[in-house]
Amino acid sequence: RTFDMLKFRNIKRALVLLAAIPIAISIIDYIIVFVYGILYFGLFGEPSIDTDLGVNAGSGFFEILILFLVVAVLAPITEELMFRGYILDSVQRMHGDKVAIIISSILFGIVHIFGGLYLVGATFLGGLIYGTIRVKTDSLLPCIASHMIWNAFALIVTYL
Repeated sequence: RTFDMLKFRNIKRALVLLAAIPIAISIIDYIIVFVYGILYFGLFGEPSIDTDLGVNAGSGFFEILILFLVVAVLAPITEELMFRGYILDSVQRMHGDKVAIIISSILFGIVHIFGGLYLVGATFLGGLIYGTIRVKTDSLLPCIASHMIWNAFALIVTYL
């Protein structure tokens, strides 16, 4: 079933799933995480986020390219297959849409614990958004594309 959610079916659907929805989701996600950041800062102070991914200003092109491929391409594909594909689908069959979205989002947040508690919350919120889109579209494509946009933007902001 997970692989069925990766099918384009037709060109119009592919454009909607890979461009229109991901752009809209990304904008919504950035706004929600911005508000979350303000609330987090107000309640707990400045978040401590571990941004050390093994590259720095002295890293070579090849090292940066590999990091980009892993973080902005491979990680979104594997994480979306796991959390919005396999886990969400499995929980959904037993407990319905809402519980499946929440459980998969909690697990998605927990996986990001090594980035700090702020990141756990931000990824949980992203998981809620991606999970809702996956259930509404019955496709993993907009989730993967949105996740790629998010991770690429995070890399650019972190390392520029």
